[in-house]
Amino acid sequence: MTYDVARAYSDEWIARMKRELAADYLTVARALVSSLKPASVADIGCGPGLLLEPLVDEGVPVIYGCDGSSASLARVREDLRAKTWLMDLRYDRPPPGRFDLVACLEVAEHIEEEYSERLVETLTSLGPMIFFSAAAPGQGGEWHVNLRPLEYWDAIFARHGYALDWRTYHDWRQAISAPIHSAWWLLRNVVFFRQVQPGVQRT
Repeated sequence: MTYDVARAYSDEWIARMKRELAADYLTVARALVSSLKPASVADIGCGPGLLLEPLVDEGVPVIYGCDGSSASLARVREDLRAKTWLMDLRYDRPPPGRFDLVACLEVAEHIEEEYSERLVETLTSLGPMIFFSAAAPGQGGEWHVNLRPLEYWDAIFARHGYALDWRTYHDWRQAISAPIHSAWWLLRNVVFFRQVQPGVQRT
C-alpha cells in the first residue's frame, strides 16, 4: 500500500494533534535535555514541531527538522521554520551534518517496508545516538503501512553498527518529571540506539 505522505493529514487534524500532544512532548523534551544534554538535535519526521519547539525552549542551541508534509511544516512555530525542510524520506537525503541526538518518532510505520533500510541509513548518517520509536503490530493509527516489532528495527540498526542502549533509556525514563497522558505510544515504543561500530559498511 502506498499513499501521498504530503496529503495524508488535514490542516485541522494537525492543529488539533499539536494542541493535544504539546504538554506530553514538552515532558519528553525536558527529560532528553536533563538526561542527555544534547547541544544539537535533528528531528527526522518532525511534523509540526512537537519536539523541536520545546527542545529549543529548553536550551538546545542547534536544531534541524524535516518532514514529508508541507501542511505539518506550516504549523511549526514561525521562528523555527527556517530550520526545517520538506523532505520525502523514501527518496530524499537530508543536508550533510552531524548531531548529538537524532530523533525519529512514530515515522517508520508510515514508510513502506521497502524503504526501511534507507530510513535507518539516513538516521545513522546524522549522528551517534538515535531516539527512535515506531508503531508495533496491532497498534492503532492512520496511514500505518509498516508495522514491525522492535526486533525488526534492531536488526537493521545492527547492520549499520548501532545497538540498543538501555542505560540511556533508563536515564531518560528516570528524568521524566510529569505524566504522559495523550502520547502513550512514546512510553511504549521509544528506544535509543547508540553507534558501537564506527565505519560499518552501509548495505
